[in-house]
Amino acid sequence: MAFSQVALKALQDVVGAENVSDDEIVCQSYSRVNWLPSGFLQRERLGTNMRPVCVVMPSSTEEVQAIIKIANRYTFPFIPRGSGYTFQAFPAGAGYVVIDPKRMDRIIELDGKNMHAVVEPYVCFAELQTEAMKKGLTCPTPLAGAQVSVLANYSWHGAYGNSWISGVGAHNLLSYEIVLPDGEIMRSGPPSLEKDEWFWNDGPGPDLRGLLRGGQFGHAGGLGMVTKISCRLLPWAGPTVFPTQGVGIEKTAPLPTDKFRWYMVKFPFKYP
Repeated sequence: MAFSQVALKALQDVVGAENVSDDEIVCQSYSRVNWLPSGFLQRERLGTNMRPVCVVMPSSTEEVQAIIKIANRYTFPFIPRGSGYTFQAFPAGAGYVVIDPKRMDRIIELDGKNMHAVVEPYVCFAELQTEAMKKGLTCPTPLAGAQVSVLANYSWHGAYGNSWISGVGAHNLLSYEIVLPDGEIMRSGPPSLEKDEWFWNDGPGPDLRGLLRGGQFGHAGGLGMVTKISCRLLPWAGPTVFPTQGVGIEKTAPLPTDKFRWYMVKFPFKYP
């Protein structure tokens, strides 16, 4: 069954009419990858229309669960979206509904003692870094920039300029919560045992992080929608508020000279 007005009304009943849109202009804005040039707005040259038929914005795991159950009931495809910086962030064909969790933007917990944070999908690295530094902690920022989703990047196996010491995103992911394609909620690690302990990854409870990675770069929403993760944080010896100068795009942030040092190692080399 294709997406219908009946399905639209069902979604409105779950999240409110103001949080569902089938407006063509709104949907068009969800048909591109944010870091690609405007020429890639749609895959028209490939015969694929990437504009969704509807965009729905839940505010909780329970609302995501209800949306996915509606998708199963009315048999329309859906695609989860984070901050939109990867190819999998938009529909793969016609008739898709995009689930945009922009209303799920809370840092649920930031534990300075156990050095971890619990976040929802729309918490970006800039937000987490700001709050973590206040507690003497930090998180590595990916090369995509501090504006991307922490949850999406860690689930996607993100990489960083300092990955040699901090690890890639997969190493920073601890426990998580996901709504599966059938609408059931699954948790990895201690939360799966109804324990409110998100600061470790190996137990008690099953370690199901491999499900998110799904190979090298994750399942990209194909196995469900992640609604919450916990991630490890690292010690930060710098100031609680990072010093900045300037305004807007001219803003600069010099590294504290007593905390950072640059080394360039050069080896002699001769062509044979």
